[in-house]
Amino acid sequence: MYNTHEFIHGFVGALKFASMKKMIPLIWALLLSFMATGQKVPTGLEEILHALRSLQKETRVLYLAAHPDDENTRLISWLTHGAGVETAYLSLTRGSGCQNLIGAELGAPLGYIRTQELLEARKIDGGRQFFTRAVDFGYSKNPEETFSFWGKEEVLSDVVRVIREFRPHIIITRFPTDGRGGHGHHTASALLAAEAFDLAGSLSAFPHEYGIPWSPEMLYWNASSWWDKTLPDRAAKEDGIIEVEVGGFDPINGRSCNELASMSRSMHKSQGFGVSMARGEMKEYLIHQKGANAFYERLFGEVPGKANNGARQAAELLAAGDRSGAIKKLLDLKEEGNNSPAFDRRVDGIVAGLLGLHAEALVQNGSAAVGQQLDVELRCIKRMDIPLMIREIDWNGRIQDQSEELQRDQMLIINDRIRCGALNGPYWLDRPFSTLHNVPDSLIGRPMAKADPYVVLTFDHLGRQFSLRLAVEYKEVDRVDGELKRPLVVAPPLTVRFTSPSLVTMGSAVDAVVQIRSWSDSVSDELGFDVPSGWTVTPSSIPFELAQAGDFQNIPIRIVPPKNTRTGVLRPSLQSSPDMVRSSMSIDHPHIVPTELFLPSELKLANASIDIDAAKVGYIVGAGDAVPEAIERMGFEIEFIDEERVRRGGLEEYMAIIAGIRAYNVNDWLPGVQSFLMDYVEDGGNYIVQYNTRSRDLKLTSFGPYPMKLSRERVSDETAAATLIDPSHGVFRSPNRITEADFDGWVQERGLYFADISSLDPRYETLISWQDKDEPPRLGGLIVAKHGEGAFMYTGISFFRQLPAAVPGAYRLLANLICYEP
Repeated sequence: MYNTHEFIHGFVGALKFASMKKMIPLIWALLLSFMATGQKVPTGLEEILHALRSLQKETRVLYLAAHPDDENTRLISWLTHGAGVETAYLSLTRGSGCQNLIGAELGAPLGYIRTQELLEARKIDGGRQFFTRAVDFGYSKNPEETFSFWGKEEVLSDVVRVIREFRPHIIITRFPTDGRGGHGHHTASALLAAEAFDLAGSLSAFPHEYGIPWSPEMLYWNASSWWDKTLPDRAAKEDGIIEVEVGGFDPINGRSCNELASMSRSMHKSQGFGVSMARGEMKEYLIHQKGANAFYERLFGEVPGKANNGARQAAELLAAGDRSGAIKKLLDLKEEGNNSPAFDRRVDGIVAGLLGLHAEALVQNGSAAVGQQLDVELRCIKRMDIPLMIREIDWNGRIQDQSEELQRDQMLIINDRIRCGALNGPYWLDRPFSTLHNVPDSLIGRPMAKADPYVVLTFDHLGRQFSLRLAVEYKEVDRVDGELKRPLVVAPPLTVRFTSPSLVTMGSAVDAVVQIRSWSDSVSDELGFDVPSGWTVTPSSIPFELAQAGDFQNIPIRIVPPKNTRTGVLRPSLQSSPDMVRSSMSIDHPHIVPTELFLPSELKLANASIDIDAAKVGYIVGAGDAVPEAIERMGFEIEFIDEERVRRGGLEEYMAIIAGIRAYNVNDWLPGVQSFLMDYVEDGGNYIVQYNTRSRDLKLTSFGPYPMKLSRERVSDETAAATLIDPSHGVFRSPNRITEADFDGWVQERGLYFADISSLDPRYETLISWQDKDEPPRLGGLIVAKHGEGAFMYTGISFFRQLPAAVPGAYRLLANLICYEP
């Protein structure tokens, strides 16, 4: 019987590369067909075989784009599982400026969610993950604006750092440099890739502190036949366009590369990117940009070197059933040196897998405070009959010599103590930031910091050593889900949280609640406040004591606004520490690693003169937002309504009904009650629909009483001048007089997914005109139509961002929409 690896190696090595471009889809199909008829790979070897395969190829590919979900998971899956090369995705940002389909988290918390979604995607498609310090500040119309926020040289230096660390031979961009990618961040990513390709190898451009110079060999743009229908024909004629068949079946894990890609893509749940499972033929296209044009030669050609030869020999020994020999060969490869730390860590992981090694470091509670000492139980078991000893244990910086021989299938338990040294959450949120995350140079590029606290085990196999670094974890058993593990959360000793992110005072004193939580035992301190000029807070200081970790105390305070100041930020202080006081926020979604975020504790204040006609407002929940809380803060009574409540009738009790953001994207039942809602409007009600996206999941294309459609128009400049088309319109007159001043101090954007004016029924009125630089006026951000005795409104205005940011004018405008009488 043929050895599978020898067959593949010999077959691919014999190919004439001059013709490979046209032959590769057929060649790959033949190879996979042969493998599918071979001996069944035993369960448990899948990841080891893939890891060994990538070690054999000293070729690395870096895919580069702007955001989480920009990456082409089809190509990444094929590169890792099909071509068998080490592949990474560099996302310039963590996606904190986007919307959220699965909850109300926006900004920094959303950036954590999307970071974790990328890491879960890479677990499936086999790639690695990198980031720059760039903050996603929302939609940008062009790269010039993007660089004005980020600083081109700063982000370029980050891209160079990642290239020098990962050392790719091939770089692939998702977007072109000419602006066809739409978003300014997209174009910026392509421009940065092209410039970094030229400069990463230059010490004069970037000295050694940015890493050891490295010059990639080739740069491609991953074009799409969805954008350019001529690509298939052009690829058959032009040497500069490469066609890649990415749909091949991988018999090692029983899935095709595009199935893996579909699973990976569906991890971007916060953006609603779940897709059906793709199977069968699938083409991707690469257009040569710079350097050599030798894509297939680099992926499948013979690249001599100790590393790939040693990995190949280890794979051959494993295929022959000599697991011990494979381990010895891999550890010999490590001892020969001249490998990168990342390469050696990969070898260590493969060796642990070959030994059937499982190790975990467990604590009794899921959280601890900085400086706290914890009992840790180290559990280690080896499931193969191969000699192995523990030589050393690093208990979070304290080294302990060891001489414990592991016996097959015998759990070794060692108990000790560690000290929690620092917060261990998302490192990029540790320091205040604006448009670039403020992180240590040593962490630039990292998706997450190394586990802290940690335990490092150093093993010895017949005189050869390897190591495993373990995160300290908390484990519990759920009666439904079984064993659940999560990393230990290291928290500040105290956190202080305001019960709402913003507060509207409306010219008079208001009450608020501050919640203090202890993350360690026996804490006493005194709470004070950093009060913005002109505002007063009583009491000004509050002593407190908390006996046990997990205890909390709710403290009522009264906030009095000044006469003239419109906004301010209230921050708590603690007598015991000059450090920034942090709040805590739980992030827990089933598809990602849950955690606690410890963000700066603050309360945004708005002293707005808001008049309302107090009444009940019905709210149809959409994708999740904080708008209902803001409506309550203005003095309205909020009632959440669902399909049953709409069908029951009696909707006249609501002054207005508001559909939350993307309500018509996420609620299947809404089209079925549309007639009830229009009857409510006709009878005198006020129905306000916030933005929906023009995407495949839109349940109803026209949700007003007269024909309308959505566009992709937006105004991304939050300072763009707002022109009231008819200042005397009732929306701007009552109960609050809206002026240009009400559009000051807005954040991130004016609005998005405006109504399409070109197809708008003439019975709709457009109320506001605004525009981004060098663009025509956008009129579809707020439209209103009288229907019977009531009114329908559609608004793309980003109230969901402005209200939590305590923008006074947004509160006043929304109050007018709710109270509007046509």
